[in-house]
Amino acid sequence: MYTPEEIQHRFDAVTLKYLQNKNRGGSSGQKGTRYEDYFAVYKLAQLARRIIAFDSNVQFSSQLLAFVDDLIIEINAAQIQHYQLKNSANVSWTSGKHPIQKDFANQQKLNHNRYPRSHMFLVVSDQACATRLVANIPSDIQPFSRVSYFPYAPDIMALVEQLPGFKHALTYLSAFENPEPDKLDYVAKALIGAWVTSNFTNVSGKELLLTAQRQTPQYIRSFETTFEIDPQLEKILSSIEDLHYNLAKGFLHWDYADGLQYGVQPYSIETEPFRRLQERIIHHNPRTFEELEPLL
Repeated sequence: MYTPEEIQHRFDAVTLKYLQNKNRGGSSGQKGTRYEDYFAVYKLAQLARRIIAFDSNVQFSSQLLAFVDDLIIEINAAQIQHYQLKNSANVSWTSGKHPIQKDFANQQKLNHNRYPRSHMFLVVSDQACATRLVANIPSDIQPFSRVSYFPYAPDIMALVEQLPGFKHALTYLSAFENPEPDKLDYVAKALIGAWVTSNFTNVSGKELLLTAQRQTPQYIRSFETTFEIDPQLEKILSSIEDLHYNLAKGFLHWDYADGLQYGVQPYSIETEPFRRLQERIIHHNPRTFEELEPLL
C-alpha cells in the first residue's frame, strides 16, 4: 500500500518506527483474533453482491503499514475504507500515547492524494460506547470519520442472529433460496476459512469468494450472471410429465408430482460434475420421471 520511504517522506523517522512496531505487533497477533476475523467476513459478505453482479475490484487487507490497519478495503482503486476495531466498552478518541484521533488524521493525510474517497471507521463491540463516540467525534476528523457498532459473539451463527444484514448477505451467497441456519453456517465458515488462510495483503474479494465456493461448492451460489442449460437437456426436462424445474442461483431445482419427490443438484451449472450430468441425461434421453430419476 505505502512503502516505508513514502511514510518517512510524508511524516518522519519517528512516525515510521511507530508504524513498523504497530505492524509487527498486529501481524503477530492477527491469526486467531476472532472479533477481527468475523468483522472481515461480515464486510466480505456485505460486498459480495457488488463483487459478483458488477464485477467490482475489491481488495481486502489487514495489518499493513498504515495508521488504521485492522481492516482495509479498497474498492475499484478509487475508494478506500480503513477500520479500527475495539472489542471494549472503554474506547476514547483522544486517550493514550497514540490516540485514535491522531491515527485517523494521519491516515487521511496519507490517503489524500491517492484516493478520491477515503473514510475511517472506528468499530466497537459496545452499543453505549458507540453512541458516545458518535456524539464526540473530534471536529478535525469528523468529515471523514464514522463509528460502527459490531457486537462480539462466541460463534459466527450467534453473530448472524444478531445482525439481520449479515443473515441477508449470507442468504444471497447461499445456493438455496430460503436456507436453513445450518446451510448459512456452512457459507459463513467457508468465508472464514478463505479469509484466515489468505495472506491478508491486497486479497481480491472475488478470489476470497471463489476460495470459499471451492471449499463448499454445494452450499454457495454460482457466480455466473446468466444461467443457461443445454437446449437438449431443457427439451428433455420440459417433456417429462409432472416434472417442474428451475434454475436458482445457478443450481438446478426439480419437483415431481407437486412435491412427491424433489431435489437440488449439488453442483452449480458451470461446474464439470454438472456438465457430466447434463451429457448423461442427453445421452439416455429419458421420457418419464422413472427413467430420469436414476440419472439425477
